[in-house]
Amino acid sequence: MVNSGASNPEECEFVVTSGSGVEDVSCFGSMLAFDEDGLGTVLSTYRALRCDEQIPVSVLPIVNTGFGDYVCLDYRLDHVPTVAYFAHGKSGEDSLLTLATTFTAFLDLLTVPENE
Repeated sequence: MVNSGASNPEECEFVVTSGSGVEDVSCFGSMLAFDEDGLGTVLSTYRALRCDEQIPVSVLPIVNTGFGDYVCLDYRLDHVPTVAYFAHGKSGEDSLLTLATTFTAFLDLLTVPENE
């Protein structure tokens, strides 16, 4: 809401840890719009990723990292979603990594980039 859908350079980095324990840094990028129409919306991105069966039905992309990856709400286990990282270069279950148990916990992971 503060940045009108644009990235927030003051708090854009977070750590992604793979299943094997390897850590990488990703960027927040920008929130996807919640409008029904147009490109760059939650719905259009979900449809595009589902068309190629890249993400499961119960995973909803909400943040574009700017690198083809997405931060998603993951409803596969419960009606209260966890937050997952969708890595576009991976396939199947390897493409989704859990970031946090809640969206609030995910926000706590955001840090100020060191080069700012």
